[in-house]
Amino acid sequence: DAASPETGDTGCGAARMDPAIFHRFAVSAARLRRCGKPVILAISHSLGGGVAEYLRRLSETFAGQAEFLLLIPSGNLVILESMNPQYAFSLPVDPKDDYEGLLEALRQCGVTRLHIQHVLGHVLDIHRLRSDLGVPFDFTVHDYFTICPQVHLNDAGGRYCGEPGEAGCNRCLSARPVYPPRFIDQWRRDHAWLLREAERVIAPSLDTARRMERHSPGLPIIVAAHPDPGGSAQERNAPPLGAREPLRIVILGVLSRPKGLALVRECARIAQQRRLPLEFTLIGHVPKTSDSVPQPFRQTGQYDNTDLPDLLARANPHLVWFPGQVPETHSFTLGSALRAGLPVVVPDLGAMPERVSGLNWAWIIPPGWEAKRTIAFFLELRERNFLPHLAPLPPRGPSSATHGFYETEYLH
Repeated sequence: DAASPETGDTGCGAARMDPAIFHRFAVSAARLRRCGKPVILAISHSLGGGVAEYLRRLSETFAGQAEFLLLIPSGNLVILESMNPQYAFSLPVDPKDDYEGLLEALRQCGVTRLHIQHVLGHVLDIHRLRSDLGVPFDFTVHDYFTICPQVHLNDAGGRYCGEPGEAGCNRCLSARPVYPPRFIDQWRRDHAWLLREAERVIAPSLDTARRMERHSPGLPIIVAAHPDPGGSAQERNAPPLGAREPLRIVILGVLSRPKGLALVRECARIAQQRRLPLEFTLIGHVPKTSDSVPQPFRQTGQYDNTDLPDLLARANPHLVWFPGQVPETHSFTLGSALRAGLPVVVPDLGAMPERVSGLNWAWIIPPGWEAKRTIAFFLELRERNFLPHLAPLPPRGPSSATHGFYETEYLH
């Protein structure tokens, strides 16, 4: 092999900055090239969240069948690391000063395919990297970054913008400019290669695929639900509710404005002021970027995804509410609630309606409801369904995403 574990000399100029780091890299790179399995380079942002959870599940699903590397931005650097502890290394590289070194490092690892998740935050020219590596690539649509710099299609108030067309998008960009300044058509041209040059574009829901196809007609998209090695949805059943007991409503995750912060806050405030039999708890937290006013609901704080089942068990909610104001492409937190067998309330927007269609103890409600109407709805559920323990008719939404792609096609 060109990489020598004895010297750590990989041909990567940055390797000489820290011999210990690059010695570990050289040993792992040599082993990866000899492993006889596909080596997939996942390129992503550094923000964690649903993208990081997807990659964790992907590597878990194909453990023993493929090896995954991760390339994420860190300021003006990129960090290349192995997702398998057996090949542990974390390699910082300056992609501008040592692009050729990064390219050589990836070749030393024997990368056979790229799987681009996100390009946000990268100073690295990923298009050039893909071309120079000469391997095919997939692109998974986790949000709408390729068609709009407001990645969740939210307006300035955090609500779904309605995708108003080119003139409306340009008005939005004039009020919320990007750098360097661009009109929406230029933004989309700059990112079109991710869709047009990918061997496979993967969308986790039919709703996501249809939104992308409206902006890229004729784009062949594979619709495939995200892999879930943790198990499928359980049969839902409502916990018993006493006559004087409040309906315990839980919200999951990081509650930002697009996720429904303003609506949850107002609902909780009304419930407190009127002493209504409704109790709101956020398993998660409100981000520091939101206003710092005290919240009228309890927060458990930031959590690790592996702890969520225990947190749900401790909270013992009657239902889990998803108050988001923008179209989700998937929602791992919804998957957690479904696996826990809990009743759920979701907005008629994005991927969620198709995921709960036909399920018992599930409701699909309009996303535009204000707090007073939402409060009235929860009080109706308490009286009509939870007190008598009478399940509603299963909601009817769009068909769900197809399954089978990851099991039979992903590695081929």
